Amino acid sequence: MDDRIISEDAVHDGYRVKITPVAATIRAVVNGVAIAESASALVMHETRYPPVFYFPEKDVQMAHLKASDHNTHCPFKGNANHWTFTLGKDQQSPAAWQYGDPFDESAAGKGYGAFVWHRIDEWYSDDTLLEAPTSDHDLAISNPFVDWLVERAWQPRNVPDLLTEFASVLKANHFPISRVRILIQTLHPQLFALAYTWENGVEGIDEFQATHAGLQSVQYQASPFATILRGEGGIRRRLEGPNVRLDYPILEDLKAEGATDYVAVPLRFTDGQTNILVLVSDQPGGFSTEQLGQH
Repeated sequence: MDDRIISEDAVHDGYRVKITPVAATIRAVVNGVAIAESASALVMHETRYPPVFYFPEKDVQMAHLKASDHNTHCPFKGNANHWTFTLGKDQQSPAAWQYGDPFDESAAGKGYGAFVWHRIDEWYSDDTLLEAPTSDHDLAISNPFVDWLVERAWQPRNVPDLLTEFASVLKANHFPISRVRILIQTLHPQLFALAYTWENGVEGIDEFQATHAGLQSVQYQASPFATILRGEGGIRRRLEGPNVRLDYPILEDLKAEGATDYVAVPLRFTDGQTNILVLVSDQPGGFSTEQLGQH
């Protein structure tokens, strides 16, 4: 197991995603049933979040879990599938998740699943009842975007101005960006969405109108946007090094242009609408865990 643990040397300054073995048997009980119990559990420590236990699949009672259509995305952990419980009072809310194909920073957690803490009735470490963990406040870092969101993000009069200022904040804080794109869905009878693109070294913002008819095009169906808007999570692809995964045509184009990292994440609004933010880097190494952790 140890060769799957992220070492201290791999932890990025300012933001930490660290996975280590637990030197105890961890047990999660729901409605009197030990839904998971393992002497091989892992614990993930992540900046600003409480520690999370991860169980090997073989030590989870999958018969008491039901697959959910809910999913989430983390730009340095990957896309997470979720499950609900088939026992207990609440059998509707997401209760467990797993990163089926985690990114490099969380590769040690492949084949492991975790539970929402408050959805478990009792947590035990060996025979000791555990209290709810607290966030790793000692690892918290200042976020340059918080002040901007509070003080200035509301001032731009339109999306192009907002995107221009957002890109300037990224550059001012040494984010290695070469392109920023945002796609915003509309209620227009002919237009499905508006896409705005900022590119480093190019004056102005490019605006593109995506029509409803265009949703049937091969180009759209083969794009990361189609994947995200189907609810399958976000996309993170490193475009340098061996075994580069070029499963979308746009990635081939970007790599040919010298891009090194591609991140596309859903922006889910409270009214249910999903928009998309894309960040592209052309710098060696692409985006760091610390940088993506600030979004």
